[in-house]
Amino acid sequence: MTVQYIESPQNPKIRSLARLKKKNERWQKRRFLVEGEQLVRDLLESELCIETLVLLSTRQRDFSALELLSGYKKIEHVWEVSEQAYAFVSDTESSQGILAVAVWPEEKTRPQYPEHVLLLDGLQDPGNVGTLIRSAEAFGVQEVCCGIGTVDFLSPKVVRAAMGGLFRLSVVGEALSVYIEEWKRCYPGGHVIAAQADAERMCHDVSLTAPTLLVIGSEAHGISASLLHLIDETLSIPMQKTVESLNAAMAGSVLLYEMYRQRLTQIL
Repeated sequence: MTVQYIESPQNPKIRSLARLKKKNERWQKRRFLVEGEQLVRDLLESELCIETLVLLSTRQRDFSALELLSGYKKIEHVWEVSEQAYAFVSDTESSQGILAVAVWPEEKTRPQYPEHVLLLDGLQDPGNVGTLIRSAEAFGVQEVCCGIGTVDFLSPKVVRAAMGGLFRLSVVGEALSVYIEEWKRCYPGGHVIAAQADAERMCHDVSLTAPTLLVIGSEAHGISASLLHLIDETLSIPMQKTVESLNAAMAGSVLLYEMYRQRLTQIL
């Protein structure tokens, strides 16, 4: 595999990669940045294609970086770059000197909606979105749908917070009202639930073993008014009265765990 050296941050190839830090550019090219050794390893082990691997010039000689290159034929290009060029592309303050450009696949017509799905309604904090993608994978949810107004799930901060979950889980972007209506046609007996701090029913008092859509609303405004008529039930999480509420990532993760726990109990 040939390694190309690039010195200048003004090189057209470097400038093209740097533009992937913008949402419009990412989706126009269906390319996104993955930075950090562990995330690149997770990416290499996934089914996603890697267009370019970029190594800081001092890292190219490092054994662990070189190890990534061996045995992986699906990398199209490998660039060794100067510190200035790498900094122009990097989105982190303390970089590990390795990043990849991944290809996001074109959407395919789905034969069936998954039984258990997490819907994110207008979440703006990339850390919360990434954490919820990670929790969805951990607790057996088959798909995450990011609604209009939710931060771009291919943004570098979401990718880092998801800790590889984005590469292994089905994640889509779609209008949530359309998604819910189509899902309900597949599962007429399914439930659409949402987290709400003042809901009367606690999450452990409701059966969540049937096909379930879990909707998590935005940090500032909760569930969108346009979705409320599609929600079958709102649930609260039992906790100490001294705490008013949990943030979106924590509340969603607790409910995802409760869904998973109930399904496990049913199997056992």
